[in-house]
Amino acid sequence: WPKQLNAPLEVVDPEIADIIELEKARQWK
Repeated sequence: WPKQLNAPLEVVDPEIADIIELEKARQWK
């Protein structure tokens, strides 16, 4: 568990990480 929590999101779920990055970019414009 702890190792997975500390892992970068890209490693845990690349698809979700991608969506989050898109949302961040959209919000910061």
